Amino acid sequence: PYRGTRIVYDCATFPDLKVGSKRQVIVDPENPQQCAIMFWYRGKWGVLRWLKSGFFYLLSLVFAIIFLRAVFQKRITIPYRLENYIKSISPERFYAALDIERSAVAFNNIVLRKQMEYLQHFRYGIIRHSVPIFSCIIWSIVVLLTVMTAVFNPACWILVVIIFAVAYAVCSPRMTVFDFQEKKFFCCSKFRPDKVKKIKSLSFNKIDHLCCNTLSGRSSAQFIGVCAVTHDGYKLPLFKVRRKHFDLFAETLPELAEKMGHIPITF
Repeated sequence: PYRGTRIVYDCATFPDLKVGSKRQVIVDPENPQQCAIMFWYRGKWGVLRWLKSGFFYLLSLVFAIIFLRAVFQKRITIPYRLENYIKSISPERFYAALDIERSAVAFNNIVLRKQMEYLQHFRYGIIRHSVPIFSCIIWSIVVLLTVMTAVFNPACWILVVIIFAVAYAVCSPRMTVFDFQEKKFFCCSKFRPDKVKKIKSLSFNKIDHLCCNTLSGRSSAQFIGVCAVTHDGYKLPLFKVRRKHFDLFAETLPELAEKMGHIPITF
């Protein structure tokens, strides 16, 4: 037994020790008289230590999730129907399509979440981009808060305009429409058959083939984008699809390429 009056950290924040209670101690092996009782400090530094540990635990959890997703993420393989369609194109035509492609372009926000819709006896094929309601609510709240701030600080009106433009670009519904009778396609926010002639379009005759590219989207989610490649090699974005909807994508793409004139698909 040794006697001592030293305690690590602030003893004022702890109750008196009872005789016979077990506590962790620190001892100098070369001079055992130099001993002290150990305590976890409950003051503000203890709170900071807890926050620091919690941050590193959270960071470790994030890295663990990223690692597990990379390990167990489903690898993209070409489905049977899409593979058969690609094989139906002659090798010479397929490699000629690869040779004319140029660098990829940014993809628009049109995300394939369901089968292509048809209107007027299969004349129009439509791929719509449905914005999640949660995203619309969040952006509405952000715009409202900036407007309320700008009421008291007029200098914030520029920020209101910028945020509103971003919110409109994110939440505005978009769609890609294919006119299989006139053999052309166009992108728009609202589709009306009687207004088709006023919308800028591109003829199927100017499209050499369809091109699929894997790319990273928001929140590190993997996307596959589809472009229409012109005879000059320029890529025009049509739509994109998440990895989890790849089966739907594999069903839609061969049907679309067939209707556009049995054009090749590069993958």
